[in-house]
Amino acid sequence: MFEIRMLPASEGDALWIVWGDEKKPYQMLVDMGTIQTGNLLYKEIKALKPENRNFELAVVTHIDSDHIGGMLSCFVRRPPLAGLEIKDVWFNGFDHLELTTQVLDTESLGANQGDELTQWLRDSGHWNVAFKKGAVVAPKCSPFPIFELSGGMKVTVLGPSRERLDQLKPEWKKQLARALLRTRPAAPDDGVEAMGSHNAPRTRHRLRDLANMPERPDPSIPNASSIVLMLEYSGRRVILTGDAWADDLERAIRKLSPEGCLEVDAFKVPHHASRFNITESLIKSLRCKTWLISTNGSGHHHPDDQAIAKIIYHSSIQPAELNFNVRSPWNEDWLSTDRQQSLNYIAKHGDKALGLSLPLPANVSFKLC
Repeated sequence: MFEIRMLPASEGDALWIVWGDEKKPYQMLVDMGTIQTGNLLYKEIKALKPENRNFELAVVTHIDSDHIGGMLSCFVRRPPLAGLEIKDVWFNGFDHLELTTQVLDTESLGANQGDELTQWLRDSGHWNVAFKKGAVVAPKCSPFPIFELSGGMKVTVLGPSRERLDQLKPEWKKQLARALLRTRPAAPDDGVEAMGSHNAPRTRHRLRDLANMPERPDPSIPNASSIVLMLEYSGRRVILTGDAWADDLERAIRKLSPEGCLEVDAFKVPHHASRFNITESLIKSLRCKTWLISTNGSGHHHPDDQAIAKIIYHSSIQPAELNFNVRSPWNEDWLSTDRQQSLNYIAKHGDKALGLSLPLPANVSFKLC
């Protein structure tokens, strides 16, 4: 088995990935949503038998509150659960931004690391172990780092670059304080109001116009520092993007597949389908049918109609399939059966209490476009 579950994570991401034997699968977590999401996650882990509370990996892609908050409420602020083991936690802390080499001497970490997660990770001894306790980073001029987790899950790190971590350093303390206080950063302003799904198009002509609206890049440095992963198991391939920038994602995909678009079975859309993180060329760099979107629309009213239109209109595989973790006022018009038929796409949504689970049956081969 290979399954990705998008938990109900408010405006954020919380992904629970399982593979192997259905009775006792291997598992990993990628982001844990908001503080409230972490409380939900804690209850679910507590409901497991102690022998099933083993995680091969947990990843916090970056320091936004809707990605890091659940880590605090699920693990850092809780007494340890019996049998709980997280073999490795990938998270780039401030000290990783200071480094000029990949090797981190954890004894040298100073008082300037006052945040809860850093202290917890330091005490656990399971911090970026796969990277010899250095930064989780994808070298610019070398092959992407590849790791094999127990049970045969292959994990390739596609980002961030060292450049993006360097850019984050002067922003770190301000952004971390904002994350821990659960305040939302201001959305980028391109002079265009976010329309919300109640203005979703009804014709292919309008869909085309929306899909081809001018593109503006995301200016958020924390988003650019997102850890980006490609997972491969049992002939299936999935890319998990955090809130990464579209150009950085496309660059990594072209590096993986320089002679044609890369075939993937699912693509977790960056930044909850913000119009600032989806471009036509990014979509066309992939051969993908299944697009994963995690948000309930609170905060910034994601997904943006422009981003959804680009996915539907420019997807190499038609009809594109949109998978929302929950139904919300900001995606409900895209879930309309009539709209799906008239615009030629498929849309699904998960339960507000459980989220959405996506099984990925075994496959035998990948193709290039």
